[in-house]
Amino acid sequence: MFWRSQRRNGRPFRVSIHHHASAFVLKLEGPFGAADAPEVEARWRTAASLLASRAFEVDLAGVTSVEPGARELLRRMSENGAELHGDRT
Repeated sequence: MFWRSQRRNGRPFRVSIHHHASAFVLKLEGPFGAADAPEVEARWRTAASLLASRAFEVDLAGVTSVEPGARELLRRMSENGAELHGDRT
């Protein structure tokens, strides 16, 4: 399920969440800009309230670029226990 698709320079940014038995996976694709960070943070906060014993993972394999404001969010997420995979930052 995609929650956002915004075109920037002709390329879309997409956010989706996948529920697995052992983890919630937030999948990011395309150029991750500072303007996208508030929505991604809202999805992270919502998922965090539902995690129970599951891990929270962020799949960055499809990210093509990361602006500084978005990078700061990823840093905070990591510091708060999120596992970053396919890190393109």
